[in-house]
Amino acid sequence: MNEDGITCVGRETPDWKGKQWLMRIVNRKGKTEGLSNPVMSWWTAQMQQPSGPVCRMCLQEPGDPEKLGEFLQRDNLRIHYFCLSLCSAAFQILSSGLPQRGRASDGFHGFLPEDIKKETSRAARKTCFVCKKKGAAIFCQKERCRRNFHLPCGRERGCISQFFGEYKSFCEKHRPTQDIQPEKRAEEDCILCCESLSGGNDDNIQSPCCSRMIYHRKCIQKYAHSSAKHFFKCPQCNNREEFPKEMLRMGIHIPDRDAAWELEPGAFSELYQRHQHCDAPICLYKDGRDNFENEGRWGLILCTTCGSQGTHRSCSSLRSNSKKWECAECISTGSWVLPSVL
Repeated sequence: MNEDGITCVGRETPDWKGKQWLMRIVNRKGKTEGLSNPVMSWWTAQMQQPSGPVCRMCLQEPGDPEKLGEFLQRDNLRIHYFCLSLCSAAFQILSSGLPQRGRASDGFHGFLPEDIKKETSRAARKTCFVCKKKGAAIFCQKERCRRNFHLPCGRERGCISQFFGEYKSFCEKHRPTQDIQPEKRAEEDCILCCESLSGGNDDNIQSPCCSRMIYHRKCIQKYAHSSAKHFFKCPQCNNREEFPKEMLRMGIHIPDRDAAWELEPGAFSELYQRHQHCDAPICLYKDGRDNFENEGRWGLILCTTCGSQGTHRSCSSLRSNSKKWECAECISTGSWVLPSVL
């Protein structure tokens, strides 16, 4: 019996065996034989309890960053970036009216922990129309629509949140739509993953350019998450204006950062490495092709055109103070450096 006087059946037995016993009772003709409502509620909560940290706003685990954003953690406060996403115009977020009172380096992107806790207390009174649970901080911004929802619940139901301008959110009844012809969707494949365009219009998204190609929504979001703002464009015609605008309107989040491949440690380190090898047909240096001196006849100079070939001065019959040399490949293609005309 717990502190509230509720007998928690199975607490003295191992959790897994207790849950097996409960499931056998629940699955027997769909009835909960011999279990009172409080006991059933306790067991349901135990079986549904998250195994790790959850977001303070939506009460969900970290999940996919492409769908929920980065999982931010500081002290005992954890939250998805999308649940806390800023509005550049009015300093609001998807969950309405949370002020950004700190600097960018304070709290979570300028949102202070005390303000976040205050907002979650307000949201605790709102019920999600999808899962029927409290804590639904996001609401449909269509006039007279009173639907609230958690971000993950809304995503599963087809709700849309726009990550630009006023950062509006809409339920599946009032979300922006596209005129995607069913017969066209049935005939084509998504060119990003080369798989069929199954599902309804909520699962797919249409390009405003290049013959209005259709893609999986999840594929476009993955592409946007990887390429980010500076490299996001139409995969077909490279349109950088209409395409991003339409994707934003349809709820695709385009991160304002460098592309993912530019954020990898040492991604471009090879570009900073100077060629350090003698490529002459016959190397005369006693210490071999991979060694050279700083100056003189055994100093290494690079091709003035491509920079990807090198030679010891003596290996190419150059003077000990020569500064210019073209490799055989650049000379053969006629791309050598012409002397300046006085």
